[in-house]
Amino acid sequence: MNIILQIKAKIYPECKIDIGLFRFEGMRSATTLISILFVVGLLNCTQQSQADRTDDDNLQDSDTVISASDTIKSVVYHFSRDTIRQKLVTKSKRNELRVIHVFVPLCDNEFQGIVPVNSSLGDGTNLRTNLYWGAGYGIKTHFKRSAKWQTVGSTYDINKHVLERIVFKRTDQNVIIVADAYRGDEMGQCVTDYFNTLAGIKSDTITLGDTSLVIGTTTDLVVFNGHNGLMDVTIDTVFNKDGVMKDAVAIACVSHSYFE
Repeated sequence: MNIILQIKAKIYPECKIDIGLFRFEGMRSATTLISILFVVGLLNCTQQSQADRTDDDNLQDSDTVISASDTIKSVVYHFSRDTIRQKLVTKSKRNELRVIHVFVPLCDNEFQGIVPVNSSLGDGTNLRTNLYWGAGYGIKTHFKRSAKWQTVGSTYDINKHVLERIVFKRTDQNVIIVADAYRGDEMGQCVTDYFNTLAGIKSDTITLGDTSLVIGTTTDLVVFNGHNGLMDVTIDTVFNKDGVMKDAVAIACVSHSYFE
């Protein structure tokens, strides 16, 4: 027996059940229907009387009412990359520098809601052995081993949150990767910096040879790579500041449901 139960009701002084708000499939017994109606009716009857509620409460209720005739529609947000794509095509043709900024919260058995790994992989302060950084398939190890990328700089202890920043440059294109390794217990800061960079709020300066480069507001692709921090922390909504659209990637467990 499959039962699909959908309830949309406004609290009234009297006990009221709208049969049209229920849909049953494969019902084998009328007893089940009666039982459900009784339980829902009892719940409605035990609610606070409308007469005892204030006008403000009434307004609040009316704002949240969905009538039986309403249709619930999924809201789909359409995002076009046309502007971003054209900018990247133009930069590529002119051989202008393109910047990728990667935010990596180091794997941490103690401070992150993960399935624990071994102690060295899950040490959120160990750059050499951490799963997401210095281990066999970590960000730093992967790009250092690649013949297509060369290391052009590495700085330790950027601030109290970032243990290392390493910069790679593509050997055949004018593209750099700036990768930041955040302490495992600094997930909230890492996620916040990721979104603030996307929004054009956060910027920083790095040194490339004899020149300084501002990153953040000029970054073309912003990447989050690690445990899905939005499962563990809550951050305030971030609104775009500079009006510049940037590409974004979130490589994490169930990332689409959290980062969309």
